[in-house]
Amino acid sequence: MREDFDQSAYDDEIELAQLFLVLWKRKWIVLGISLLIVATTIAVTLTLPKIYGVYIVFEPGVVDVATDGKFVYMDSVSNIKGKIDSKAYGQRLIAALGANPYNNNSIELRTELPNKANIIKVSYEVEKDEIDSGVKLLNQLVEELQIDYTDDIQLKKDEFNNQLFLKKNKFHMLEFRRKDLINQILIKEKLIKDKYEEIERQKTNVDSCDQKIQELLQGLKNAKENTDSVVLKRDTLHNKDTQGSENEVADLFYSATIQQNVAFFNELKNQINYLRTDKESSKYYMERLQEDIDELYSDIERITKEKDETIQSEMDSLQAEINKLENKVNYIQAIKIITDPTVTPYSIKPNVKMNLILSLFIGLIVSVLIAFIVEYISNARKDLHV
Repeated sequence: MREDFDQSAYDDEIELAQLFLVLWKRKWIVLGISLLIVATTIAVTLTLPKIYGVYIVFEPGVVDVATDGKFVYMDSVSNIKGKIDSKAYGQRLIAALGANPYNNNSIELRTELPNKANIIKVSYEVEKDEIDSGVKLLNQLVEELQIDYTDDIQLKKDEFNNQLFLKKNKFHMLEFRRKDLINQILIKEKLIKDKYEEIERQKTNVDSCDQKIQELLQGLKNAKENTDSVVLKRDTLHNKDTQGSENEVADLFYSATIQQNVAFFNELKNQINYLRTDKESSKYYMERLQEDIDELYSDIERITKEKDETIQSEMDSLQAEINKLENKVNYIQAIKIITDPTVTPYSIKPNVKMNLILSLFIGLIVSVLIAFIVEYISNARKDLHV
């Protein structure tokens, strides 16, 4: 069995050597046909018009900003890509650019999603003298897409603007309420100041009453002492065992003086009572004023707390919401062009290098095949002559 295997390997080596011998024998055929195919390919390639690529890059419009700060787009890039790939904009582009409506099949747009980013690259192949038309076509495509999404963007803007309007109105109402509370505080502070001034006036009145009472008490004391002195003199006169007109006159004088002193004494007491009543009234009034002041201070504390905590907290919260909505409105945008229509610096078709490589490969295959056919026909003729 070992001998059979060695014999098979030997036969394979002979057949491979024979193939190389055939190729070497027919090398001019292989070389000639290969060069002919390569030359023909180069000639055809050089006669073909040069094709350039025009491309544009854009991203979908933004309609919102999520809580995590990421943009919410009006449509997915895959959906927009599907619309373009389905040639949904073919007739619209032709109509907008004034082209022949029967050439719709000539608008072959190629779409890509680079690196799975949220952008779309649309390219269009044109000849050199049609580059400007290609640029206009891509710009028109973006305009047509923007038209399709204009209503959606406007609706979203209107929604946010309505929310802004309501929240700003509420904010202004709170602002007005806050100013009203500030005015209330100022009014109450003015009332407190007035009441303190009234307390000071009442204190002055109390001090004045005390001073007058002291003076009147001194007057009572003096009147009493005077009356006691007159009564003593009258009693001394009565105790004397004398009679006469002079004594009667003196008695009348003493009696009249005593009556005057009693009347004066009563008048002083009435004044003292009046002053004491006025003093107590002032003290009571001051207590009431102090109670009013304490109540006003309590009101000011309550109003201040409402102004600085409740209303201010609501205003801060509303302001944050307003700022957030304004940012959302500012972020709303139609389809945004990332890269304006750009022309490739070199022609993309025909690919001379690729065509040369393919023609050389095909030429070798064809020429080798023809060489073996020629060799086979030659051998067959020899066999017939034999």
